[in-house]
Amino acid sequence: CYVHFRVYNEILVREKVFFPSFKNDFEASVGKLILKSTLKEQPSLLQDLASETTLNERLTNALVASDIVATLLQNKGLIDTWERSIPPDDDIEDW
Repeated sequence: CYVHFRVYNEILVREKVFFPSFKNDFEASVGKLILKSTLKEQPSLLQDLASETTLNERLTNALVASDIVATLLQNKGLIDTWERSIPPDDDIEDW
């Protein structure tokens, strides 16, 4: 479904068809469905994100959660590859 959307999107952009409200609604809808699917397969993600107390713990758990979501999306074929940067300790402390 998303692949078709991307192809149609490129055609419509090339032809200069104005459709931002459709695009925004579609992307929001797909995003919600992906999130629901991810949480169904990994229900512990919400608990992990809600249980920590310090900023460092929140950041660590959020990074782990993003890795899990990205891996799931890759395994489902929605993305080809992914990577993340680990923020330096100084950046974390500046928050």
